[in-house]
Amino acid sequence: MDDEGGIQRQGRAAYDLPGLLIGSEGTLGLVTGARLRLLPLPRHRAALLAHFPGVEPLAEAVSEAVASGAVPARMEFMDPACAGAVEDYLRMGLPRGRALLLVETDGEEADLVEEELSLVEASARRHGAEVVRAAGEAEAEALWRARRAVSPALGRIRPKRVNEDIAVPRSALPQVVREIEALGKAFGLVVVQFGHIGDGNLHPNILFDPRKESEEKVWELAHEIARVALRHGGVLSGEHGIGLMKRDFMLEAVDPETLGALHRVKEALDPLGLFNPGKVLP
Repeated sequence: MDDEGGIQRQGRAAYDLPGLLIGSEGTLGLVTGARLRLLPLPRHRAALLAHFPGVEPLAEAVSEAVASGAVPARMEFMDPACAGAVEDYLRMGLPRGRALLLVETDGEEADLVEEELSLVEASARRHGAEVVRAAGEAEAEALWRARRAVSPALGRIRPKRVNEDIAVPRSALPQVVREIEALGKAFGLVVVQFGHIGDGNLHPNILFDPRKESEEKVWELAHEIARVALRHGGVLSGEHGIGLMKRDFMLEAVDPETLGALHRVKEALDPLGLFNPGKVLP
């Protein structure tokens, strides 16, 4: 592409150019159209709520369930502080002082859907959980209503928050959540954890009031949480991206040679630096 730009249609090629553009956070070009393949909704689904005495046994149960072959359609968690905030907000009878795991399996064959959910349930019970199965669609939807309420519920605790977005190997989940809990206590800041734990994608949220708590301290804690992910073989972002917030963290996450290659890709596709300038690359 020359300095004047142009429109290119991307399909299968020697290099995965569509993947490069999609993952570039808008720094390499603009997507003006896409051809999508739609899939029908699965015929069967089943859901459960498991509550644990803490986040660490929950993470151990998830790691064990996935290792046993379970790949649920959705696998979300909330630590006790997060679950308590949601209960204060919705008043739907969620257990207090417990870490919550929400799981949904789906598929075309009812027996396989049940088998997968049973694997998760067995792992949860082995790690001290109490398990409640959703009796039907209405009860399943109520469970997911609780998960969708996390953001407004946390807003009632502190006026501002930094929503971290790390991803780590599933086998590292127990240690990672333990270290993040310890960091929150060490910094004297409110940290709640939730996220797509089946994918190893965690959202530690730092809640604070800028009138009373130092934003510099908040960002220092965010940096330490990122370092936890990197120490355990994880990455800085599972879905939200690098943007400006984590741009400087890339110096620790990526070696100089790789960072140089990324800069050369940027220069080749956007020589004038017009697309999302200043984002992603330090």
